[in-house]
Amino acid sequence: MTGEEFIALVRQAVASNSEQLPTPVTAGEFAPLACLVNELLIDRRKLVRQHQEATEYIRKKVDQLLLVIGTIPLRPEELDDKTLIAIDPIGIVADAFKQILEHQQYTNRKLETAVGEIQAIFEAVGGGILVVDPEMRIQSFNANFKQMFLSPEDNPIGQKCFEVLCRDWKQSNSCPFQNAIKNTASVSVADWRIYKRHYNIVATPIVSQKDQSVKGLVLLYMDITSQKQAEAALAAEKERLAVTLSSIAEGVITTDIVGRIVMMNRLAEKLTGWSQSEAYGKPACQIFWVAEETDRRACIDLPREILASGKKIERTSSTILISEDGTEYLISLSGAPITGLDKKAIGVVVVFRDITAEKKQEIELLNARKIQSLGILAGGIAHDFNNLLTAIIGNIGLARMYSESDSKASDCLSRAEKAISRAKSLTQQLLTFSKGGIPHRHIVSVKELLRETCLFALRGSNIKCTFRIADPLWPTNIDADQISQVVNNLVINAQQAMPGGGELVVVAENVSLEQPEVLGLAIGPYVEVMFVDNGTGITPEIIDKIFDPYFTTKSTGSGLGLATSYAIIRKHGGAFTVDSTPGQGSVFVFYLPAEPNFLAVGASVEENEAAILPGAAKVLLMDDDEMIREITTNFLEEKGFMIVTTGDGQATISTYQAAKESGQPFDLVILDLTIPGGMGGMETFEQLKKMDPDIRAIVSSGYSEDGILANFRKYGFKEMLAKPYILDDLLQIVSRVLAAGQR
Repeated sequence: MTGEEFIALVRQAVASNSEQLPTPVTAGEFAPLACLVNELLIDRRKLVRQHQEATEYIRKKVDQLLLVIGTIPLRPEELDDKTLIAIDPIGIVADAFKQILEHQQYTNRKLETAVGEIQAIFEAVGGGILVVDPEMRIQSFNANFKQMFLSPEDNPIGQKCFEVLCRDWKQSNSCPFQNAIKNTASVSVADWRIYKRHYNIVATPIVSQKDQSVKGLVLLYMDITSQKQAEAALAAEKERLAVTLSSIAEGVITTDIVGRIVMMNRLAEKLTGWSQSEAYGKPACQIFWVAEETDRRACIDLPREILASGKKIERTSSTILISEDGTEYLISLSGAPITGLDKKAIGVVVVFRDITAEKKQEIELLNARKIQSLGILAGGIAHDFNNLLTAIIGNIGLARMYSESDSKASDCLSRAEKAISRAKSLTQQLLTFSKGGIPHRHIVSVKELLRETCLFALRGSNIKCTFRIADPLWPTNIDADQISQVVNNLVINAQQAMPGGGELVVVAENVSLEQPEVLGLAIGPYVEVMFVDNGTGITPEIIDKIFDPYFTTKSTGSGLGLATSYAIIRKHGGAFTVDSTPGQGSVFVFYLPAEPNFLAVGASVEENEAAILPGAAKVLLMDDDEMIREITTNFLEEKGFMIVTTGDGQATISTYQAAKESGQPFDLVILDLTIPGGMGGMETFEQLKKMDPDIRAIVSSGYSEDGILANFRKYGFKEMLAKPYILDDLLQIVSRVLAAGQR
């Protein structure tokens, strides 16, 4: 074997990783060398296996490291021996561990910061925070929780939370917050009472992100006691405000910034005809239709007007509120913007008051003052005029007495008496305005008075009169002549309003006023009388003036009819109203105090003529008018009486006293109430009564003062004689008093 062949065998064995030469060499010069090569091949084989095992171990550890650091493990073909030696796995491990330690340190720092932040939040939250485990054992709590529920020395860690907070509860399973653990969801409880305080509580489970298991519960306690107290105070204040708004005598309406209704009180509901629920959210002009008296068709948009000006506004008169059903109210109002904390307008409030009744009373008072002023003048004129009429009537009566009854002179005197009667009626109307117009009352059936007066006034006219009178109708204590005058005036007024004919409906009913009404009437029973016509009506421009003295729209009218009627009703303790629609007619209504417990007599009562006692009767007449004294003397002397006259009180007292002392006293005294510049009849009578308590006296006046004529018996007089009077009335009254009995 040559040397080249031996070398070839060695290479073949190395290439095949064999432990011996492929061909044994036992002889020759290469035999010893072959034994050495075989030993070397065996050692090499062992080293290769050890290398493979070491390489495989290192690869596994590198793969584990790559998994730890988040890298995909290397495939065998990516990590041969050279690459393995080049990447220095030990260095990689050292660097990885260095990075892991640095990341852990960074993470620890972040964790410490997060824990600090969480602890700050834990302590800074406005409520108390309690952390419990799934068995409701306390794990931790913040300072607010301790301040709310614990004393400084308390340390409830490890205790069941209900043992600390809900000591009255026997078992923890009655706690509503366990549902947060069972359902893995937050639970909220409002207004929970603990130790007499109010809390809102939110329980939130602590859930593991890995397996969704509940590790505990965080409970947040918010103390709302102050809020509840504020709510209670606010509710009480709202209730007081609601009671106040519902009880005040003004209507109140509030709107939002665009003028939609927000709130109305009870009176506002009543006056507008809309309820709060119906009106809410609607435009103001749809609910609160306010207009000028001169133009009811245009609504005044008060919210817009107030918001545009930014100031308070007031309207004290001439403002009309038209309710949902068309009823009109005269109102006064004020409105102002409602501002928020930033002083910006957020709405409008309007406060208004129904002054319809006040306006009527104001008109009533104005009319009363006008009539009172006229009455002062009329009373004085009427007194003097009645004296003149008395003298004229007296002279006419004497002339008739002295003339032949069938003569032309007697006829002329009769016509003169009728003319004087008309003048007397005019004077009586003037007296109605004065103190002398006080009614001479007695119980009367208004039913018969209405029928008789209306039918008499309408005789021969084209007006149909319909009566609707309650049966029974309560009696009234009235002056029948004056009320008849009122009825007559209203009938004439209706006739003039229906020149082409029509119907007049007269209604009389019993009414009981249980509360003071707008007309100023006292509580009690009344007879209500209405005159309803379908005539031309009265325009709004003049309806407030129709009761003014001398106001008339008729060319032939005196302007005293309605004014007189108004004064008569007022002096009877009643009231007078009118309502009218132009083109449709008018309704005049008056009220008279009723006497349900009395029996009425007719409007007129026949009386037996008293016996005339001439001759022996001695009469003393006091009157300041010389003509009246002269006429009365002539007439009574003609009738067989003895008569003495005086002009004032002092002379009367002296004359009466002298006659008494002479043993020839007077049987009767006639006293005129008003003596200008001297002692009047009432004062004279008082002095005479002191002298003679049994004195018989007749009071006379053309101007009744302080109701003496109306209540003459109350003052001690036997009869009264109103001027102007005819001589036959004088004779009848004198005879009646004398016939009543001897002194």
